[in-house]
Amino acid sequence: MKTSAACCFGGIILCIGLSLRATGSSQIQLVGSADPVVALAGDDVILPCYLEPNVSAVDMMVEWTRSDLKTQRVHLYREGRDSNGEQLPSYRGRTTLFKEELKNSNVSLKLTGVTLSDAGDYKCFIPILTRETTIPLIVGAVSQPVISINGTKDWGVVLKCDTGGWYPQPELEWLDSHGNVLSATEPTETSNSTETEINPEGRYTVRRYVTIRNTVNNRFTCRVVQPQINQTRETQIHVPDDMFPSVWWIVGIIIPAVAAIAAVVVLFYFRRKQRHKLKKEVKKNLDLQTKLDTEERIRQHVEEKVVGFLDARRPKLVDNVTKVMPLADALRPMIQQQDYSDICAAGTNVEKMRVLFTTVDSGGEKVKSAFYKSLMKEEPDLVLDILKEEPDRVINLLGEELDIYPKTDVVDDDPPDESGSNRVEMIEMQPLLGPGSETERGGRQAVDALEDQEREEGRQAVDALEDQEREEGRQAVDALEDQEREEGRQAVDALEDQEREEGRQAVDALEDQKREEERQAVDALEDQEREEGRQAVDALEDQEREEGRQAVDALEDQEREEERQAVDALEDQEREEGRQAVDALEDQERGGGRQAVYALEDQEREEGRQDVDALEDQERGGKTGC
Repeated sequence: MKTSAACCFGGIILCIGLSLRATGSSQIQLVGSADPVVALAGDDVILPCYLEPNVSAVDMMVEWTRSDLKTQRVHLYREGRDSNGEQLPSYRGRTTLFKEELKNSNVSLKLTGVTLSDAGDYKCFIPILTRETTIPLIVGAVSQPVISINGTKDWGVVLKCDTGGWYPQPELEWLDSHGNVLSATEPTETSNSTETEINPEGRYTVRRYVTIRNTVNNRFTCRVVQPQINQTRETQIHVPDDMFPSVWWIVGIIIPAVAAIAAVVVLFYFRRKQRHKLKKEVKKNLDLQTKLDTEERIRQHVEEKVVGFLDARRPKLVDNVTKVMPLADALRPMIQQQDYSDICAAGTNVEKMRVLFTTVDSGGEKVKSAFYKSLMKEEPDLVLDILKEEPDRVINLLGEELDIYPKTDVVDDDPPDESGSNRVEMIEMQPLLGPGSETERGGRQAVDALEDQEREEGRQAVDALEDQEREEGRQAVDALEDQEREEGRQAVDALEDQEREEGRQAVDALEDQKREEERQAVDALEDQEREEGRQAVDALEDQEREEGRQAVDALEDQEREEERQAVDALEDQEREEGRQAVDALEDQERGGGRQAVYALEDQEREEGRQDVDALEDQERGGKTGC
């Protein structure tokens, strides 16, 4: 009965434990990464995977696989150790679990030396819990861009940015010193072209050219961006000023030359305009002055002739002049006071005139001219009467002086000019000659002839001045054109010399660049061959090490399997012996227990029988007493 009770109790305990375990496993979750894991080729990466809540995974089997590969096994952990016999060859020796963290529910996988082929979806699976999670892995590759100067073009410098070994395909852009992106539509007139290549490994090489102009600091940046793997690489270059084609010396020659030509043309234009204006003013003033001078000369000439004519007729003047004292008063500032007193002391006008003529003769031509002018003013009628007495003689005198009229008598039947044009010019002579007289017409003709002569002389002078100015302007223009042609020829010669020098330098630079590129190509080829040889040796050594490691692992696995089988056989033998001993002990215990039970049952039956007999005897004794 005790054994049955113990079995029942153990079964109850086992059922309760299994029930609790089943209930707990349904609440455990396997958690990975919410975002894809990003790594660069050659780096080490951890693929996160955890149990929640915190449960020890030491005794659990953990399996990492890739669903996109035919052979999926990446890493396997079971029975407390790694079991990678069926692991993918490309992952051998590169995967590990954090053994010390398994008790803390950390079943993350560490992958070392990541390659581009490692990219994919990784599954973390725990069979006992039937839980799994997927972690995407993105693998990228980057390199530093290299900038080189690729020559000159269109007065600018061509820069090349080259970067290789990228994955996924990156974006390449050029920036100026202010961070502005240089593109084909930039106001700085830059031009772009991009080249993209893919190597057999699937990596991208991007190359981009840009033609830049000379700026303040000439600093430019090549930036390579790959947003999927969040990677950016930059390289900066400073282009010296002497790398840019020089145009300033040409500008320094052409601009001053053009400015000088423009200044000369403008100066010549304004001077010519000013001279033309000045000539017009001079001609106008000359005509006016000529007219005034002519009138003055005619007036003076007529006055002189009239004075001479009147002086020859003194007797008539002495007898007929009545205004003697006004004449003396007009001459008073020019004669002696005694002479003036003598004139005043004379009795009659005739005596006064004789004294006045004596004073005039002693005073000279100036006094005589002043006297006759005053006489014409004070006694105009008398003077006209004297002139009218002999008009032909007056005309002959004027014509002889002006070299116009012959000395013979002149008969002019034409009526006097009433248009008014000559009247204005002869208005000063009318008090002397009288209107409509022969003398007036002769004087007017003399004035016209003199004006024509002076106008002709003025026109000839103006023409001569214009011819001289035109000749000077032509000579100046010819000299300027000769100078400009000489400067242009010198500039062209200098430009050709510079172009030849730049061409020679460009050829030398190109040859140097080709030699440098050939040397770099040879060095790169040698480096590549050395690298390939080293990689081949490393691969052979790795293969030998891998084969040796696999042989050692196989031997160790075989030894461990034999040891495990021996241990299992020993454990089975010990368990069998223990079971037999337990069975014998249980049989012995069951035999002893059975005898004890039988004895106890016999004792209980005997005691029961005695009790029954005693009870019956007692009952029988009671009945007897009654």
